Amino acid sequence: MNEPKNGISEDAQRVLEIFSVKEQMVDKVDKDLEKLESRLNDRINEVKRDLHDRISRLESRLQWRMTFIFAGVSVLIAALTIVVPLIFKSLSSKLP
Repeated sequence: MNEPKNGISEDAQRVLEIFSVKEQMVDKVDKDLEKLESRLNDRINEVKRDLHDRISRLESRLQWRMTFIFAGVSVLIAALTIVVPLIFKSLSSKLP
């Protein structure tokens, strides 16, 4: 009745237009999601690098502190090994 000459009714033409707009929107959303995923992955990698750097610095500090503690304890033990016998020797020589 009111069909266009190309053989597609107006309703069918509208459905095709709506479907085309829907496909364009889906494509845009897909592209946006890919961009967001890429940005998120970049941010995750940045955070991983930052955490790795921080852990490395903390590990280095811990190693230095343990070295200083070990050296300090070693010096203390060496000093006590020398000083304690001298104190006992001094005290025993003062006894009658």
